[in-house]
Amino acid sequence: MKVHFGFFLLLTVLQQCTTAKTSSNLDANITYTAYSRGFFKEVHVRQNQFAVVEKRGADLQWKSLSAEDKKSVFEALKGINLNKISTLEAPTNKRFHDGAAIAQLKVETKTDTFESAAFDHGNPPQEIATLVEQLLKLESKP
Repeated sequence: MKVHFGFFLLLTVLQQCTTAKTSSNLDANITYTAYSRGFFKEVHVRQNQFAVVEKRGADLQWKSLSAEDKKSVFEALKGINLNKISTLEAPTNKRFHDGAAIAQLKVETKTDTFESAAFDHGNPPQEIATLVEQLLKLESKP
């Protein structure tokens, strides 16, 4: 009986830790990077601001993130298990022969940094596709 209770307690604690990592990400810093020869793009999001950079080493020019855009980005982030993004497999491999830029997603929370494996720009793993789409939409914002 004690073994069953201990196992149940362990599962409960692990579940709460995972839930805490996915639900406390409203203050996360998110960076999407895509690059190849002659191409560079970074989209940064933090709290109520975003920045888009298209030149390596350029200074970040932070802009205000609308409430609607913030909700879209962080709702997409909430649906991702951050502990698994480093193991997500890219659906295509065009980046290996210059067919697509190399892309990567990084999420920094107060306690951890989570980075995806590299994938083709424009074709992210399904699990992070909605978030990447929301980040790239910010590029067209004034």
